[in-house]
Amino acid sequence: MRSGAPRIELTVVDVREIAYAHLAAASLPGAEGRHLLAAESTDIVDLARRLLPAYGSYPLPRRGLPEPLALALAPAAGLGRGHLRRDIGYDLHVDTTKSGREPGVPNLPAQASMEEMFPQAVGAGGP
Repeated sequence: MRSGAPRIELTVVDVREIAYAHLAAASLPGAEGRHLLAAESTDIVDLARRLLPAYGSYPLPRRGLPEPLALALAPAAGLGRGHLRRDIGYDLHVDTTKSGREPGVPNLPAQASMEEMFPQAVGAGGP
């Protein structure tokens, strides 16, 4: 993906925040219903750009692929063209108001989460 990736919006949340929310849902009397957790909405290209200063030697996407090229390459990447047609170019908005009101649910920034996660994911142990 070094040469590029489709610009598909996704949400980012730290796994520790999800774990805490699950524990809170099981133990807090007022925690009921569905809760959405997301630090922010972004895309894979933006996430990769944030990691480039420390991890530029890894094959991280440098730019977004034009939609026709992304659609042409989709099957080789294991993606369905229908999925890409539906998702490229659409903003993703989630309402995390409900989960943010619960006492003690941490709000961990995406940048910090990624900087801690990436070296573990690639087995590097750090920059």
